[in-house]
Amino acid sequence: MDFRVLGALEVWDGPRQIKLSGRHHPKLLAGLLLNSGRAVSISWLVDLLWDYDPPSTAERQVQNAMAALRRFLLSLRADVIEREGQLYRIVIEQDDLDLRRFEARIQQARDDAARHEELSAIDQYEDALALWRGPLLHGLGGKTLEPASRRVEDLYLSTFEEFAEVTLELGDPERIVERLRDLVDAHPRRQRLTARLMRTLFQLGRGAEALTIFHNLRSVLTDELGIDPSPELNDMKIRILTEDAALFPRSERIANQTSSVMAMPLPSQLPADIGTFTGRGAQLAALDQLHDSGARAGIVSAIAGIGGVGKTALAVHWGRLRRSTYPDGQLYINLRGFDEREPITPFDAISRLLRSMGVSTAEIPSQLDQASTLFRHLLADKRMLVLLDNAHNSEQVRPLLPESAGCLALITSRNHLKDLVSTHDALSVDLDVLSPKEALELLEQLLGSAALEEVDAANRLAELCGHLPLAIRVAAANLAQRSGVTLAQLGNEIDDESRLSHLRIAGDRSTDLSAVFGLSFRALDENAQRVFVSLGLIPGDDFTCGLGAAVSGLSAVSVASVFQQLESAHLLQQPQSGRFKLHDLVRLYARRLASSELTEAFRTKATDCLIDWYSDPSNVSIAEFENTIAACETLSSHPRLATLTRQFAWYASTGQDLRVLRDHAEIANKSAKKHGDVAGQARTLNALAAIHASTGNLDSAVRHFTDATDLLTDDKHRELKGRIMGNLGTASHARGAHDAAERYLRRAIAITEEFDDQPLLAIQLGSLGYTYSAVGKFNEAQDCLSRAFEISAADSAMKTVLLNHFGHLYLEMGRYADSVAASQHAIDIAVQIGATKSIAMAHNILGQVAQVQGRTHEAFEHYRQSSSIAQLEGRGQLHVEIFHHEADLYLDLGDVDRAVERLTTAKELFDSIQRSGVDVGGRERILSRVESARKKYSEAVSHAQRACSYYRSERTSPLHLARSLEALGDAHLGLNDHTEATRCHTEALEIFTRLDVPEAPKLRAKLQNLATP
Repeated sequence: MDFRVLGALEVWDGPRQIKLSGRHHPKLLAGLLLNSGRAVSISWLVDLLWDYDPPSTAERQVQNAMAALRRFLLSLRADVIEREGQLYRIVIEQDDLDLRRFEARIQQARDDAARHEELSAIDQYEDALALWRGPLLHGLGGKTLEPASRRVEDLYLSTFEEFAEVTLELGDPERIVERLRDLVDAHPRRQRLTARLMRTLFQLGRGAEALTIFHNLRSVLTDELGIDPSPELNDMKIRILTEDAALFPRSERIANQTSSVMAMPLPSQLPADIGTFTGRGAQLAALDQLHDSGARAGIVSAIAGIGGVGKTALAVHWGRLRRSTYPDGQLYINLRGFDEREPITPFDAISRLLRSMGVSTAEIPSQLDQASTLFRHLLADKRMLVLLDNAHNSEQVRPLLPESAGCLALITSRNHLKDLVSTHDALSVDLDVLSPKEALELLEQLLGSAALEEVDAANRLAELCGHLPLAIRVAAANLAQRSGVTLAQLGNEIDDESRLSHLRIAGDRSTDLSAVFGLSFRALDENAQRVFVSLGLIPGDDFTCGLGAAVSGLSAVSVASVFQQLESAHLLQQPQSGRFKLHDLVRLYARRLASSELTEAFRTKATDCLIDWYSDPSNVSIAEFENTIAACETLSSHPRLATLTRQFAWYASTGQDLRVLRDHAEIANKSAKKHGDVAGQARTLNALAAIHASTGNLDSAVRHFTDATDLLTDDKHRELKGRIMGNLGTASHARGAHDAAERYLRRAIAITEEFDDQPLLAIQLGSLGYTYSAVGKFNEAQDCLSRAFEISAADSAMKTVLLNHFGHLYLEMGRYADSVAASQHAIDIAVQIGATKSIAMAHNILGQVAQVQGRTHEAFEHYRQSSSIAQLEGRGQLHVEIFHHEADLYLDLGDVDRAVERLTTAKELFDSIQRSGVDVGGRERILSRVESARKKYSEAVSHAQRACSYYRSERTSPLHLARSLEALGDAHLGLNDHTEATRCHTEALEIFTRLDVPEAPKLRAKLQNLATP
């Protein structure tokens, strides 16, 4: 059986394609295939099918569909789906899935390229690329599949870029030029692709065309995105202009090399290579490229990484592979920079190297600088490799570096030797842990191919070892000594906080990871040791400098300096700017130190500071969501657990996992009840209400907000009560209960004013102003919004919200020029701060103004821009509203079919999101207009009556009611019922006149025409 996901989902049985039956079968099979060999939960499959908004019977539907899918595959003699409780997995061979074949061929190509077996690499790349039929699982879609689809497409593009580079190195540009051009056309802003195309054209003698492509792309990047081309693309332009030799095929670059015979003994000191050396293709290729460049005097490469990552193994392995290119000898010395013994001094090191080259002790100068000069003189015009292993810092190695162009110094260290990059033009090679694939290959090398029969257990063991080579080797050695113990059993044994105790070989401190990490830890100064140990108290995966300062009790400035030291020592990683993390095993080491070295009082205070930091609004960000949840899990029994839910409302509003938020809010609520924490109960109810509001369940949101405010009867909770009551008012407004919203918001504002919380006051005044606008109290609305805007003078994000409120208010009042000015001002600020929601809201308002003023094309363009953002960010309620406006606009143009199409799309979207705040009355009013246009006046009357009923209910919106009454009057007029038409139009006119909106004179003229016989 052959399963294919690179393109549309296909299943083949030999030469015959199998058609999948069942509504859910394709997506379920796709989900299993993307996780082939791994178990997935029913809850994950539910999210896969319904994008986080499942029906109540979702789990049962999944179980039934999975059973039917398994029976269907069994009928094809494919017993591949397994079930374990609430988990499902598909078990197939790697070659049975095109995605796995694709990945395997790519890795083989990369390995071949790293070994300079370019012809074989090209064949593997071609085989891999031939499997691509289009985007991953094309046609299935869904939020759950989107990340995998983006990852695989990026892998495909990166693979083609690598393939192009290898092909160009061999001088075969014709092979790729047309395919490259097609890819660049499809991905015009992918600059690495463009750079490959430019080099290809250069090799074809079409350098002018390559430069034209560069200038065209630069114009697009500058004019549309406001950015400059990448350094790589700029460099390619310069290299083409200067006809850099590096752009030509390798065969044209390699110069004849000659070697001379040394007049001294030929040292060959490299340690033995590791027979089970695995992976590191990219690092080996980087060292090869450094060696091949040959442009620098005294080439230097510094390999840096955490203890146990395999720095020495890489350096020795590469040195052994390249030994023949250094015919004058290979020198090696362990500088003991991180060792139980003291580091070797530079003078002792240079003396040992000189003796290795035949210099007697008596002939070695007594001064370091003179000895260093002699060393460099002996290496002049020679081709030698100098491996300086386990260096402590740059000062230790600088006197040992050769200056001859034929020599290369290879340095390993746990510290970044950054200053060597500037002083000696060194290549810095950062060595990370193994990739999952490399880790499995290492286990296979160590334990034999039988180890991979337990592939899930092998993957889990590698993960528990943090993919650190030393840890994997220790685990494999321990397993080999225990007959009958399986990979899975070993994984179970070490899967706890004492994992480091298991990852060592008795009697061998060099394999004890705690001792290995301890060497780096003891090299730190006192402040750095304090910060490092404090980081062991942080439960999340990553953190900022600010949180490090909070838990350590030091200033942010001090901690920033310490973080640089820890990063240089490879005890800390910075995967993205401003965010730091510890390697899994280093984190366990830090936790062990935190438990043993910190006092109980320090840990208690640090934990409180951690809770306060995560709950502080100034620290909230999407990047902290997973970390906040991890803190909730770790501190589930802490009496202040409820405090961690303070920012759950914000996380819910930004689209984070609502199910996870709800579950932890409910746990925190129970904890607050248990500890008698009334404020905590109210905060967790507030969080639950916000979560329900985000799902569109406004009734539940209002109920939870109400329960929260009812709890807060004590004056000491009055400030919190005002905050939650404001939220209750906002939710009531969204639900359409404008009278209740006004009541709650006025009470909330009175409380907030007592405590002089100006930012919160601005939010509540803005909400009240928006509520006043909805019920036609335009003057009151303007007063509230003006006051809120004055308070928010320094808050750009809040100003964009308020300016859009002004834009909407002025639109309702018929002050169209003011509406445009406010909305455009909102866009100007929002673009600067990246507030995309405000941009979408402003374009929606501008579209309505343009529609009212008859600027049809401009209206459609504003709606398009607003719709694009709404669709991209999943803002369904706004999207429905835009569809309604477009339907109205098509009716103004007499295009009934297009109007119906927009209404149908809006209805489908509305049904899928089930937001109770969506304007159902607006849809009924537009449908009335549609039926009137079709001369189906009875149906038009029914729709308009429903719209009026909707707006006469608690959803008091007089302006919308008047518009619905006008539509109802028009429908009665179509039935020649002038009495009813006049009654409806008269009531509508009274409202329009009271609100003083532009519709009043137009409707008055219509009534006068009716009265004229």
